[in-house]
Amino acid sequence: MKQDDFHRAGVVHLVLCKRLKSHIDTQRPIRREELMSHKECEFGKWLYSEGLAKYPDLKELQELDKIHFDVHMLMRQIFEMMEKKDIKAAQQEYAKMDALSKKIITLLTTVGLKIGRPNK
Repeated sequence: MKQDDFHRAGVVHLVLCKRLKSHIDTQRPIRREELMSHKECEFGKWLYSEGLAKYPDLKELQELDKIHFDVHMLMRQIFEMMEKKDIKAAQQEYAKMDALSKKIITLLTTVGLKIGRPNK
């Protein structure tokens, strides 16, 4: 696994977050299925098939798994708020999700740098 893999995983995560933000701001359609499962989204597929599979003992990846689950719980709530046209509440929940999203990127960067270091 290369450092670039962690970068790509972060980009995949950020794209989904941006699509959700666009859904809130412009009511641009987004599929419910993309938001509901932390294991079925593109980032989750990568996390379970590569990240955690190859480095199950890295505490950063274990933390990433928990935060990623929490992000999807918030995404679910946001989607339901949008269905009820409660945009203000959706925006407030998005702010919480955005803070968790930044933690995901920080953890991915940390792990990518750790993995990318040559063994001595």
